[in-house]
Amino acid sequence: MTVPFRLRHQDRPDFEAVLHLALNTPDIRSALGADPTGRTSARLRLRALTDADEIAAASQDEYATYLALHAPAHESGDDRPATSSVLSALAVLTPAVATTAAAALLVLGYALRLADAQRHLADSLVTAGWILALIGAVSALIALVAVLTQAVRRQSGPARPARVEQARLEWQRALLAQGMLPRLRHYLSETDLGPAAPGPAPPTDDDLPHTRRQSLTHHARGSRMSINLNKGQQISLQKADGNALTTVRMGLGWQAAPRKGFLAKLTGGGEIDLDASAILFAGGEPVDVVFFQHLTSDDGSVRHTGDNLTGGAGTGGDDESILVDLTRVPTHVDQIVFTVNSFTGQTFAEVQNALCRLVDETNGTELARYTLTGGGRHTAQIMAKVRRGPGGWQMQAIGEPSTGRTFQDLLPTITPYL
Repeated sequence: MTVPFRLRHQDRPDFEAVLHLALNTPDIRSALGADPTGRTSARLRLRALTDADEIAAASQDEYATYLALHAPAHESGDDRPATSSVLSALAVLTPAVATTAAAALLVLGYALRLADAQRHLADSLVTAGWILALIGAVSALIALVAVLTQAVRRQSGPARPARVEQARLEWQRALLAQGMLPRLRHYLSETDLGPAAPGPAPPTDDDLPHTRRQSLTHHARGSRMSINLNKGQQISLQKADGNALTTVRMGLGWQAAPRKGFLAKLTGGGEIDLDASAILFAGGEPVDVVFFQHLTSDDGSVRHTGDNLTGGAGTGGDDESILVDLTRVPTHVDQIVFTVNSFTGQTFAEVQNALCRLVDETNGTELARYTLTGGGRHTAQIMAKVRRGPGGWQMQAIGEPSTGRTFQDLLPTITPYL
C-alpha cells in the first residue's frame, strides 16, 4: 500500500510562513479584498492548513533533498565531538606505543644475539620488534591522513549549514510556486468555500423522553459519577456544585479489532492510525481546526496533545486528547465538533470500539463518555460536540459515520448537527 506523503511536524512553521506569503501575493490579496469581513481569508487559510500534506506533496522532490541534507547534519552534530576526540587520541597513542614497544624489543633482541644467549628468544624478540615498528609506521601514516581529513572537514564545515539552508529555501520556493499558489487559486475559483447547506436537524435534548432528561440531569448535577451517553443525548457542562466548568478534556480512544488466522501471526495483531480533530464553528461556518498538523487553535483556547499512530487504549483510556479552555474560546465561536478519522484510509471495520469521554481537567473527574461499537466501511466518525447556549456550554453525543481524510471531507456530515 502506498504511504501518503506527510509533512513533518517540525516543518509546519515553514509551511505556515509560505502560506502567509501566498495570502499576501497581489492576486490572492486582490481576490480576498472583495470580502471585507475577512471570512473568506479565514476559510482559505483553514483549507490550506487542512490540506497541508496534499499541498506540500507538489514539492516533495525538493523536500526530499532538504531532508537528505538536514538529517545527517542534525543527527551527527552531538556525536561528532566525542568521535573526533577518540580518533585523535588513538591517532597519537597508537604510533607512540607501537614505536616504544618496538624499540624496546629490538634492543633486547639484538643484545641477546650479541651475547649469543638464548638465540631462539632473541630471534622472536627481534621479529616482534620489527612487526611493532611496522605497525607504528602504518598507524603514523593513518594518523597523518586522519589529521589532514579532519583539517579539510573543518575548512568545509560551514558549507554544510549553508547547503542545508539553500535546500530549505529551494523547497520553500517550490512549495510556493508549485503547491501553495495553485491550490489557493483553485480554492478561490470554487463557488463556495463554506460548508454544505444544512439538512434536517438531529435529535436534541428537547426531543428525548422526559424520564431520560431527568436521569441525565440527576447524574450530572447530583453526583460525580460518569454518564454513559446514547446517540443524540446531551448534558450541561456544569460541576456537581452547579458552577460552570472552565477547562475540559475531550479524550478520544479506539481499539483495533483482533485479526484471526495466519495473517495475525505474521503481523502480530492489528494497529490502526486514527486522528482526532476539533473543528471550531461560528454561525455554522468552520473558522479553525485543531488536528495533528495544527496542534493549537489560533486563539490558543483549544490544544491537541499529540498524534498517536497505533491506537490501543481500548474501552478505558485515551489515545488522543484535546484540551478546551472554555473561558478562552472566542465569543463568536459557538460550537466545537470532535471527530476521529483515518488519515491512511483504514476503515472502521478494523476498529473494535471507539469512545470519547469528557473530563474536568481541573480535577480529573470524568463527566461523561460515549462509546461506539466498531464495524462499517466508513473511514471517519463524528463523535460529539460542545455548543454554547444561553445557560452555558453543553455536550451532545453525535456518533455519525462519515468518509474522508480531512475535516473538509466531513463537513457534509457535520453540517446537519450544527
